[in-house]
Amino acid sequence: MYGFVSKSNINDLWEYTFYNGDISKWNKESYFYIIVDMENFKNDYDFKKIEDKLYDVRYGDLDFFISPFLNLPYQLALENAAKKLSIPYLELNSGERKVVVFGSVKKQEIINPIIVFKIKTFESLKHNEIMGAILGLGIKREMVGNIYAKDGIYMFEALEQMSSFIQENLNYVSHYKVNIELTSEVLPTNILKEDKIIVSSLRLDNVVSSAFDISRDKAKEMIENEEVQYNYSADLKCDQKIEIPSFLSCRRKGKILITEVDGKTKKDKIILKINKY
Repeated sequence: MYGFVSKSNINDLWEYTFYNGDISKWNKESYFYIIVDMENFKNDYDFKKIEDKLYDVRYGDLDFFISPFLNLPYQLALENAAKKLSIPYLELNSGERKVVVFGSVKKQEIINPIIVFKIKTFESLKHNEIMGAILGLGIKREMVGNIYAKDGIYMFEALEQMSSFIQENLNYVSHYKVNIELTSEVLPTNILKEDKIIVSSLRLDNVVSSAFDISRDKAKEMIENEEVQYNYSADLKCDQKIEIPSFLSCRRKGKILITEVDGKTKKDKIILKINKY
């Protein structure tokens, strides 16, 4: 099995499609389109296109395909769609953003496209500085996975076809000179712990207040100021109802994944299970 993207598939460069047979390596023109933000290359990958691939795996001639790094809303939606179509899937990494294989395939047959870089520096770096430096090279967000920045250890995931470009061009993070190298180490998880919160309703401001231990008024203020993201969107209303599972982040407060409803209290309040990052 070999994964490839051809010139005729130039608008779908964020996905790997797998067929039987030998193929040639990436050509320079295709490589250029991957790393540069072209007008015909959307800022966000199209859910419908991946969903169509699921149907091709289920009813067409695709054996399987591998996604780019999916954010949590895409993971949840696509994995639910795969379940409905009785398509097996396998997550190739842990963390907030995952690469997922959809289709009938054994783990040992997969060409894992994920590589891990380690940043070597004596400076103190922040997560957003590392991300900003990578995206500043023109690399699309779905080509880059999880980032670990803690206790002087700085690592990040990327898709394999970005290896040479990143090594040649990522020389600075913020205004600090850095060296990067490929590593066989597994990226440490950023999940701190599992926890539970109790809420009176699934209103967004109510959940934000409980999840990040702030007042209801403060939660409303942060939502209105677009300091809160719900499933990666900051265009929110305080009274909107959240869905389960979902992802919440709050500026300077952290981020959580709400995984499931865990029943109710004696006073009929809702118990939510969460993962804190």
